[in-house]
Amino acid sequence: MECCGNFNPKDVYILTSNSTCSERRMESGFCPHCGAWVVEVCKKNWDGSWHYEKAKRKKALKLFNTYKGDIIEDMIAGRIRHGSQSNMGFRYGYNVEVKNCKGKVTEIRRYAVDFNGTKELLKQKN
Repeated sequence: MECCGNFNPKDVYILTSNSTCSERRMESGFCPHCGAWVVEVCKKNWDGSWHYEKAKRKKALKLFNTYKGDIIEDMIAGRIRHGSQSNMGFRYGYNVEVKNCKGKVTEIRRYAVDFNGTKELLKQKN
């Protein structure tokens, strides 16, 4: 468990408060050293102290399934839902060649695509 001490969480879930803890969240991601799936649950006790529970591989799956019913909100899904504000309008170009049945290029389409996958047709050349 020493190698999985500081991992970058890919998913952050907000959990419901219960009778013993508040401000609960569950983070999951992959260890950069060994590549194992790591799940960490952070809880704030009512007396103000923090409690951390961390597991990897099969134990991480059990820990995730234990707290799966308490999930209120998925922070990554929230970022994707409101992604057009978070990426600040960055877009990249994407060209598509349309070919006929003989393999000859008949049309070229140029799209502007943002990082959420939204396409906008800019130019169409015959």
